[in-house]
Amino acid sequence: MQNLRTLSVPWLMIGHLQKLGKKWDKQKMELQKWENSVGCRIENKLKRELEGAESVINVQLYSRVIGEYSVQLSNSRCLVVNLMNRTCSCGWWQINGFPCRHAMVVIRREKK
Repeated sequence: MQNLRTLSVPWLMIGHLQKLGKKWDKQKMELQKWENSVGCRIENKLKRELEGAESVINVQLYSRVIGEYSVQLSNSRCLVVNLMNRTCSCGWWQINGFPCRHAMVVIRREKK
């Protein structure tokens, strides 16, 4: 950075643009290594959530038209998962933007 201070403003900007371009190229190369459409951190979070899915005892379909399911948990709680609206009554899906363990159980069931 010290050697850039001696340059005029246009040359200083060109130097910054070159550094920024190199950084973007590096990030692009990292993105191309992804196996899924989400990054490694999100994928690991989803895997951890799915590991906690043993608390789900039963899944019942309310309405296929609106994609709503009842999910019964081992602690006698009952949650509602709506696949169309991407919501769960636990609130996790709405807050974090990716499915909670209850929704993942429903999604896995629907894919079978």
